[in-house]
Amino acid sequence: DARLRAVERATPSARAFVEGVRRDRARHLAEREELRRRLRLPPSAGGDRAADVREPADPSLEGLRVAQQALAHAVAEGLPAIGDARAVHRLGAQLVDLARHLAVVELWIETEQQRE
Repeated sequence: DARLRAVERATPSARAFVEGVRRDRARHLAEREELRRRLRLPPSAGGDRAADVREPADPSLEGLRVAQQALAHAVAEGLPAIGDARAVHRLGAQLVDLARHLAVVELWIETEQQRE
């Protein structure tokens, strides 16, 4: 979230993209909380709320790409450990959103490089 805010501040034209990612992330968080309740798991300990980071976020597109890729990989790596088909299906759908966000950032980087 902090990185998205930094990119938005550095690149005002990114606002629509950032708002779309924020909407998806808010929906993902709500879905994960619902899965936790259904599976009788404790609420998140705050790991879903990276906005509490105190250091300045890197506003670069490459930094956003790296962070988005790490998030997508973390979700993908966790799927086999879940053991609940409905939860895997729901989180798999979130992974598709994360991959879409990553693809947009990668295309954006490529476009910027072609302009140079």
